[in-house]
Amino acid sequence: MLALSSIQTPNTDGGREGLMAYLSYYRKYRPQTFEEVVGQEHITRTLQNAVRLNRLAHAYLFSGPRGTGKTTTARILAKSLNCEKGPTPNPCGQCPMCQRITSGYALDIMEIDGASNRRIDEIRELRDKIKFVPTEGRFKVYIIDEVHMLTDPAFNALLKTLEEPPAQVIFVLATTQPHKLPATILSRCQRFDFKRISIQDMIDRLGLVAEKEGLKVSLDSLTLIARSAQGSMRDSLSILDQIVSYTGEKIELEDVIVTLGMVDTVTLFNLVEVIADKNCTKALELVDQLVGEGKDLRQVCKDLIEYFRNLLLVKVCENVEELVVGTKEFKKQLYQQAESFSSSELLKIISALAETESSMRWEPQERLLLEVALIRLTSKEEGAKERVSEERMAESRGDSLESLKQSRTKVLPIPDQQAEELSLERVQRDWSKVLEGVKAKRMSAFPLLVEGKPIKLEGGVLTLGFKKESSFHKEHLQSRENKGIVEEVLANIFQEGIKIACVSSDEEQKEEGEPPAKVDLEESPLVEKTLSLFEGSKIVGNGK
Repeated sequence: MLALSSIQTPNTDGGREGLMAYLSYYRKYRPQTFEEVVGQEHITRTLQNAVRLNRLAHAYLFSGPRGTGKTTTARILAKSLNCEKGPTPNPCGQCPMCQRITSGYALDIMEIDGASNRRIDEIRELRDKIKFVPTEGRFKVYIIDEVHMLTDPAFNALLKTLEEPPAQVIFVLATTQPHKLPATILSRCQRFDFKRISIQDMIDRLGLVAEKEGLKVSLDSLTLIARSAQGSMRDSLSILDQIVSYTGEKIELEDVIVTLGMVDTVTLFNLVEVIADKNCTKALELVDQLVGEGKDLRQVCKDLIEYFRNLLLVKVCENVEELVVGTKEFKKQLYQQAESFSSSELLKIISALAETESSMRWEPQERLLLEVALIRLTSKEEGAKERVSEERMAESRGDSLESLKQSRTKVLPIPDQQAEELSLERVQRDWSKVLEGVKAKRMSAFPLLVEGKPIKLEGGVLTLGFKKESSFHKEHLQSRENKGIVEEVLANIFQEGIKIACVSSDEEQKEEGEPPAKVDLEESPLVEKTLSLFEGSKIVGNGK
């Protein structure tokens, strides 16, 4: 097993013994050699060979998600080039130069924050200093973090220097958003894409840290920490550090759940049960309980999605031991609850909750959104419609209804009334739902659609009328992307394929404002009856 080095905590108390500054885990256990970098073998091997074979580029671009080792790898590269025993692919870490780089005091290794040094003046100052030879090492290494934050003039000022820097200068540009860099910058760098750290790699590294720190952590706890970090090694170490501050040396799964602000499994189990039982009242009571406990309702929604995801995996996969995080009792509970749902029901529930969670990003009333979602999920009419649809699909495939019913343990009664037919009045009544759906899928299309009103539905085409002053909104809503979003939302809400057409309200009125056909009053029965009643006669005019 690979040994894990740690940074010694520096004394910052002016010489007083016994008082040492605390280093967080992600700083204390920052990798010091290429071998210690987790999950980036395709990059570390290339850089080691480049140092060994003296095939160094003058500029590197490290791109990838946060906490995956971009800046750490840049520092190790700087140590490899300036180690007193090098240049070497394996820096010793013991010589004065390696130790100064590790502590951040090396004069020739400059780390620049692109977000706070983004103007052209800072880049010009950097360009002027590059001309000087290294002070104490072989190479001057400039590490520019979040380089995508530089302004366009700053990038232009950097171009020539980046293309032909002095022989003793190496640039390492790090970014989480490489698509924001100009093509002229990208073409001057060797690019390395850092990938998210796998869950197993994070579990292994967290286990090493826990062992060195004398912690007792269950495997389920480490797995949940790794999943919560979403591929970031730094985040996983920060989470572990926070949990240790809360619990001490012994960490259980429930401690991780509480520290991360997640919903406990008992509450999630109860929420899923009331959805299965279509118990709307109980669902709203549980939401009220969560609000009273101060829970983040968006996190509640995320946890519910994760729970239903586990139910779906249990339903469709044969072996889920590695895919589902939890104790044996928890997994047994999942198998039991999964019998209350069909696969299609689970997919629809996950889709509805995901849409709700997405809407919570823009709407301040998170409670209302979650309550509306739960009301829909616990609606008996909605459940019945879904089951009618399933049975029709089963019949079309030639399956028997008995085989379909055997896949469920609970069957809801099917209402006698048929679904409401699609009409313009129905679209107008539910137009607010369409607006909310478009807002959740693409915020930029929402203000365009708000200006239009449904005015005609014919042949599967919904005509939207726009005022004359809203011609800009009409034109942009007709773009392929925006039009596709609106039609997708319409299909989801009304369960029918609907195309949209955008017209000016004035144009529509002209089309519908044709005069009625001229009626020949002389031949009208009403005229004949009036003449006989009052003993009158027709007066033939000249047609005017």
